[in-house]
Amino acid sequence: MNIEKITFLINKYFANISFEDRIDSLNAIRGTLSKHSPFQHHPVDSIKWVKMSDIELNNYNPNKISPHEFSLLRVSLLRNGYTQPVIVHEENNKYIVIDGEHRFRLGMETPELQKSLHGYIPVAKISDIHLQERMAATIRHNRARGLSSVQGMTEIVVSLSNKGWDDEKISRELGMQEDEILRLKQLSGLEELFRNDDYTEAWTIT
Repeated sequence: MNIEKITFLINKYFANISFEDRIDSLNAIRGTLSKHSPFQHHPVDSIKWVKMSDIELNNYNPNKISPHEFSLLRVSLLRNGYTQPVIVHEENNKYIVIDGEHRFRLGMETPELQKSLHGYIPVAKISDIHLQERMAATIRHNRARGLSSVQGMTEIVVSLSNKGWDDEKISRELGMQEDEILRLKQLSGLEELFRNDDYTEAWTIT
């Protein structure tokens, strides 16, 4: 069967199905195509449209943006549409946001976007990974854009330390210098975080 015949059958099929079946079919076709793609290891190769009600925000993202930047993002989405998917991890039939919280929130809260999105949002799924790796993925996305708060980063470092990550692994996975990790530990005020450190430098905020 040649591509022209396949295209004809696809057009005929989509002309006679409901809206939700159309979305499900598009997602299925994209997933099938990605299985044969040389780029399948890149999440963007298989973007899906999923219901907003099936998406949940994570509870650890330290990404903070100003009201001005949030407003600018709204304008960008209204003028140009979604040029980037929300990055998610699938768990228990839910999609947990790894990156793209503000894109997701604007889709939920902006009437003009709600109209064009029909209750859906574009997502790219990262393969199944543990919580620590998901947290690290969120931080890498944020830091690549220069978006992370000191308090949020402190909480992440404390959490990863408590889960058994040493400073070397945190440094490698989050793209941080070890002295930066040390300072965030100092800000936490938790002495047990220094049990493996021979020496800590004083650091104050003025």
